[in-house]
Amino acid sequence: MKLGLLASIVVAIGAMTVGLLSMVKVKYHVNKESGLIVVTGSSSGIGHYLCERLAIENPTLDICCTVRKENDRKNLISEFSELSNVHIRILDITSDNQVKEMSIWVDALDKPLVALINNAGRSEATSPIELMDLEEMQSTFEVNVFGTVKLTKSMLPYLRRSRGRVINVGSIVGALPAYAGGFSYTGSKRALESFNDALRQEMAIHGVSVSLLQPGTVKSRIQQNMNSRQREYTDEELKLYPQIFGEKPKEATNRVFSKADPPEVLMPAIRHSLFDPYPQTRYVMANLDGAPVGFIKFLFWLLPDRVSDLVLGA
Repeated sequence: MKLGLLASIVVAIGAMTVGLLSMVKVKYHVNKESGLIVVTGSSSGIGHYLCERLAIENPTLDICCTVRKENDRKNLISEFSELSNVHIRILDITSDNQVKEMSIWVDALDKPLVALINNAGRSEATSPIELMDLEEMQSTFEVNVFGTVKLTKSMLPYLRRSRGRVINVGSIVGALPAYAGGFSYTGSKRALESFNDALRQEMAIHGVSVSLLQPGTVKSRIQQNMNSRQREYTDEELKLYPQIFGEKPKEATNRVFSKADPPEVLMPAIRHSLFDPYPQTRYVMANLDGAPVGFIKFLFWLLPDRVSDLVLGA
């Protein structure tokens, strides 16, 4: 009992200390009058919603929405036809040539780059490491990490010039222990966290704010994309990993996605990270299996690894 009380006191003091330290703020330049915001991965889900809302709410700003496929570009041109401040561009962030073309376009537009919102991402089917398709894993890291780094590098000269902002759309799974079968996706999102932290420190001297969004489950094509990339396994392979391929984990996955929040849950954080003079370094929002992600993040910060393993395998 005494040990439990002592642990509770330590946790309470730690939480208060973190709360006090989080009050330390840094002021950044705000530009809402004119300029360009680039949003990657805009064909559906979060990116699609952000493009529309940002264009409607900020008519004096140009909003560039990027997609990978020509059909998606045509669809967005039709959908956003009444929004005169929207530009739709083809951009595969893993392509050197297309990233270079994007840089040339931004330069030719000759407007201050207010912000780069790195939203483009790739999901992957659940797979144990032993049975993992390494090419699929590499593709996930190419988009979620290397492509994001590649595009950001090309935009940094413009962002330094305008004292703009970088907003990286990550996932709460990047801040949590990886779950069985989820190494590739969670690993890429954890790498994005490291990229975000390093970039934030490097850009501070130039007055460029760098923030990370850590949403829980948000309605998008992610589950469909995961299912479409699921390969066939033999009965012997399936029996090796019942904690991944059994009915119980499938039901848990379906339950988590059924409770997904709509994309608009991100807008308060987007507005704040874009236009508040004191942007946060991290924002958490939405839920994970019905629980607020802020609570889940704190819970796993407290739990030792062995207990976390039990919780994640439950």
